[in-house]
Amino acid sequence: MKQSETKKRIEVVDRANDKMKILTRRYAKAYGEEATLQVSGVYRKIGKEAFLKNSKIQRLDLPKSVLELDIDAFRGCSNLTEVNLPEHLAVIGKGCFAECPRLMKAEIPVYVQWIEEETFYKDRRLQTVNFAKRSHVQKIGMDAFRECGNMESIHLPEGVSRIENRAFYRCKKLAHIRFSEELKQIGKEAFYFCAFEKLELPLQLELIGERAFCKCTQLKELTIPESVNYIEDGAFRGCVRLKTLEILHDPRHIGEWIANHSTVIRCRRGSKVDEYCQKNEYLTEYVE
Repeated sequence: MKQSETKKRIEVVDRANDKMKILTRRYAKAYGEEATLQVSGVYRKIGKEAFLKNSKIQRLDLPKSVLELDIDAFRGCSNLTEVNLPEHLAVIGKGCFAECPRLMKAEIPVYVQWIEEETFYKDRRLQTVNFAKRSHVQKIGMDAFRECGNMESIHLPEGVSRIENRAFYRCKKLAHIRFSEELKQIGKEAFYFCAFEKLELPLQLELIGERAFCKCTQLKELTIPESVNYIEDGAFRGCVRLKTLEILHDPRHIGEWIANHSTVIRCRRGSKVDEYCQKNEYLTEYVE
């Protein structure tokens, strides 16, 4: 289609869709034919599955008017490499950039509050995720970065209080993370099979979920903050290089087989943790 014909077609679509302010999958067909996606300033929202499995888009150039990206809006865009989003964008829907195998970099605007379920799921080349200064992000959703196998480090915004189930599952190169000081919960298998050698858990953390750090085979030592009340089953199971796990307080609940039996648990003599270790035949080292 000639450029002039494409322009006319887009103008017709924009006039038809102006009242809704939503670029739906039906009308999105008028766009997405070029390497750089350029959408007019008519739209406030990119609709559900609008550009699902588009194989031509390589970069996004969305107008400032866009405030929301709906569910799976760019899922499966096989040639998308970089995402720079409008500064006033507030919502990135579930699975929005999932299964984009060439995506390497994403910039998260300041007003986004949740990294939703499967937002960057299986983006195997994703290396860099930058959050805006004073980011509003409060939650990293379930499977949000699952199997992003090239991500080596990430700095989470200070407002993040929850990391949900499998959020960074099998991010096998993820060796460095800066947690928010406000983090309260780390969900089930959130960091399963990551590459941490060291971890500094935040001092307000309350819950470490089931198998949260399972098979982090490079992790060597760890101190559990006194704020942690729940350590669920298998939290550090399969961490074969974990020499010492220090727990100097008595959590309300300690699950089964929290670490391999080659790990020495440092605790206080006569504490509930000590009783747990004796019952489950863990080696102990006492701290007075």
